Amino acid sequence: MTKAIKTYTPGLLCLAVMGLAACGGGGGGSTSGSDLSPTGSSAAPSPAPGVTPVPPILSAASSSSGCFNLDLKFTAGTKSKIQYITEAQVGVSATKNVTYQIDESTAVGDVSLSGETVFRTDGKLTGYGAAPSKYASTGVTVDYSVRTGPTTVKTLRTESTGTGTDEFGNPFSASTVNVFGPAGEVFAWEGMAVGASIEQVSQGTSTQTYSPPGTTTTKSFDDTAVVKFVGIENVTVPAGTYETCLYERFEKVSPATVTRIWIIRGAGLSVKSTLSVSGVPYVIMQATSVELNGKKL
Repeated sequence: MTKAIKTYTPGLLCLAVMGLAACGGGGGGSTSGSDLSPTGSSAAPSPAPGVTPVPPILSAASSSSGCFNLDLKFTAGTKSKIQYITEAQVGVSATKNVTYQIDESTAVGDVSLSGETVFRTDGKLTGYGAAPSKYASTGVTVDYSVRTGPTTVKTLRTESTGTGTDEFGNPFSASTVNVFGPAGEVFAWEGMAVGASIEQVSQGTSTQTYSPPGTTTTKSFDDTAVVKFVGIENVTVPAGTYETCLYERFEKVSPATVTRIWIIRGAGLSVKSTLSVSGVPYVIMQATSVELNGKKL
């Protein structure tokens, strides 16, 4: 499965560096991604430059079958590498933040976790900001999951660590360990009918360390997201034009903050994500290069 939108935009200060949910809530460090919302201003956010109207749905496909290739995901040695550019603007008078990310993933294979055989996937993420920002970071992630059916996956544990400098050049380090409850976090985006919605529940404990100041906190989380399959759509990003599966996702506690995710059909890789508040998009993340097992898509 793919990571949903993860915007490593230092100006937002809801720091999700290398998959590290340093801004509260346990689910943000999981493979389901994390939603960001504006802080410090009640004014409506300005749209991110370059955001264009959503193009029409081009396919009459009746479901999301074939959007994700779980056979490929659960094959040891599968590798992907995606480069992204993210533009974000929070607040009417805010300065646009531009960041760049390289997201790499490697399927390791079966390992033992607390006596249970699970599948391990390792990730590496490198990010930096456009000048004059001094933001730069690098980190690694580990995901432990089991395939529970032809179209479903259960995540049991995620780990992430990262280091870098913020936009002012100050060094930081962070780590997050999410341990999900007995039910895990179930991924079931495959096979949804067009227009159908499902609830994705994340329950467990999250331990987060951030330095400076070097504090460690452990707290429980119980989050519910609503995921809707919008349909099949051709989308053009800097990396090219792709047939994609379009999903919308929002947390039940903040339904006005919506993430839209375009997944390459048959590959399960995200090539575009937007985050909107009350219908106004202010974050756009687009792929500039996509590779799967060493081949460009």
